[in-house]
Amino acid sequence: MKNVLIAVSIALLGVSAVAQTVGSLAGVTGNVSIVQGGQFVTANNGTSFVNGARIVAGANSSASVQLQNGCTVNLGAGQALIVDDTAPCDVIKARVTNIAAFAESSQAVTGQAGVLGLNNGQLATFAFIAVVIYNSISPR
Repeated sequence: MKNVLIAVSIALLGVSAVAQTVGSLAGVTGNVSIVQGGQFVTANNGTSFVNGARIVAGANSSASVQLQNGCTVNLGAGQALIVDDTAPCDVIKARVTNIAAFAESSQAVTGQAGVLGLNNGQLATFAFIAVVIYNSISPR
């Protein structure tokens, strides 16, 4: 009986540790990606995300980030957002980052529109994810 009680307690702890969805995407066009929980996901309309997720719209892409707290943030081509649903809506909107500069700088350095067989939108997404990963593992 004691083993069953321990197993149930562990199972309940696991359920409570699961991150809670804080919003979803709408109006997705082009290449939109979400990085959350160490996973890279290609997003579509209705794709949900958790607090701390990184949402990236590639070249010629866009999405409407709809948070459950009522805030809506529109991402255009080459823009990204790290979701923080605890911040006021105007602060969340101000945190939209322009990542198109990554692709443009690669073209200036290489003289090519793409590197490693990637187009500018893919390269910008790749560069943003590399920076996010670097920042998450770098000592502070």
